Amino acid sequence: MSFRLGESECIVSIKGDDIIIIGFPYTNRKDTGRGIDRYLAVLLEACTDHGIRPVLIEQGLVRPRLFNFLKNMELAFIKILKTKGRLYHAIDPLGSIMAFLCMKKNIVTTIHDTIPLDGKVSMFSWPWFISMKLVMRISLIISDVLVVPFASTKETLVNRFDVPEARVRIVRYGIDLNIKEPKKDSWQSVSEDKALRLLFMGGGSPIDRGLEMVLNIFDRFSERVPNVSLTIVSKAGTFQKLNERVISYVKNGRAEILEFIPENEIQGFISKFFAFLYPSSLGFSYLVMQAMSAGVPVIASNTRDMRDYLENAGILCDQYDLECYTKALIELLRGDVREKVIRNQYSRLMEFSTDVFFDGIRNVYMDLISNSTNARRDV
Repeated sequence: MSFRLGESECIVSIKGDDIIIIGFPYTNRKDTGRGIDRYLAVLLEACTDHGIRPVLIEQGLVRPRLFNFLKNMELAFIKILKTKGRLYHAIDPLGSIMAFLCMKKNIVTTIHDTIPLDGKVSMFSWPWFISMKLVMRISLIISDVLVVPFASTKETLVNRFDVPEARVRIVRYGIDLNIKEPKKDSWQSVSEDKALRLLFMGGGSPIDRGLEMVLNIFDRFSERVPNVSLTIVSKAGTFQKLNERVISYVKNGRAEILEFIPENEIQGFISKFFAFLYPSSLGFSYLVMQAMSAGVPVIASNTRDMRDYLENAGILCDQYDLECYTKALIELLRGDVREKVIRNQYSRLMEFSTDVFFDGIRNVYMDLISNSTNARRDV
């Protein structure tokens, strides 16, 4: 792959082994329920599809136990030390620090969100959270380029954490989903006496994903539509102490709890629901993409970067605005409203192709390598 640098007529070419992708502590899989694992998988697929095979450094699915984590970090560190690449792309801030300690040059770090910098969330213990915050702050200093998915993330880094604007590049997430235009019968008007199903999904803590708000929305909407039911999908272990309301709903048949949906079945599973509820405090989720691609209306909170992603495609509400969520569900009973939302979501997804994603990543790589090459020539 080559790149012509403006008027300088300088041709820069890179091979696959020029690019070192540091995946640790994440892994190249789409079926783990972790968004950064999926990001890594899509990144590698996009590069491969365009004729580049980067060197990948990972340790598989690393368990969170401290000894296991440190042992795998040591092995990943040794692998980085032995590589000789022209550019090191860490998909997590920890990887950029490891590359820096190995005295590597041209470090790119993907910053997916600023949650570790903004404040505590319940999914992290205090020691883990403080460690993540420290790692990210160091990464912001040592990285040559920071890749972020949305403008709001860039604005936060620049305005709140004094990161030079020139070092932050926006590269939207790519979608690896087989997207088909929704069938027309998916947006027909729905009678209020028809059994309807609402869906709530999310990894990590149900608290951060908005479980309590979902239950409130469900209660309010069921006053209008008695035949509505709720399906909750969450990873095994995240409901260590089940909410008493959830238990009562399950007992009387109003709700069900599922712990795992296979990756190849997710879109088909989601497509059976009336609406996807996502009143999360964590912002963007690949699950929102999957719901949109399944032709199911999304009603989400406008927290963090969700507005950047959904824009006018889905339905956005203030996180705790119960009336907004309820009103949106009632409006979706109308076929014309449902059709508009589904069509808008489909159109929005078209802007997140893997080709566009790869072009953005490639430009980051080329710019950094070409600037480094020119700097050496000027010495």
